[in-house]
Amino acid sequence: MKSALKDIIPAIHHTHSVTEIFKLIGIRDKNARPLIAFTLSLLQHDFSKPAESNLIEMVLQYLGIPDSSDSTSWSNIMLIDNDEDFSLLLPIISGLSRDTVERCLPRIIHFYGDDSDGLETIFTRIIKARPPPLSKTDLFVALHR
Repeated sequence: MKSALKDIIPAIHHTHSVTEIFKLIGIRDKNARPLIAFTLSLLQHDFSKPAESNLIEMVLQYLGIPDSSDSTSWSNIMLIDNDEDFSLLLPIISGLSRDTVERCLPRIIHFYGDDSDGLETIFTRIIKARPPPLSKTDLFVALHR
């Protein structure tokens, strides 16, 4: 299924926005969440483009997190209590606020464990976005607090 998505998603993305595609795949079947996270990572392939706030809001709504005035705030992210749900935020982390990204770092490190490639991808998402939620220096400092 993932190999088929690698071919299908880029083709769909030429004519549809990331938000529209998420609406199409954003079903409430918990078994679909790993595929949704994978699809989001395919859609957010350009690390220099932060996730749009409406996509972040849709992901939080999909996860059943109540609306707030700032969907990128840490208080909303704290409501995500399992790794499968948390994995949906990783492809869109570049659109979260600086404070939220800093507070998520321990959980990100725990989530990836010994997967250095996964950590490198997330750190790249964080520092390559324009504007980045954290610079390389800020990320380094936050990791060592």
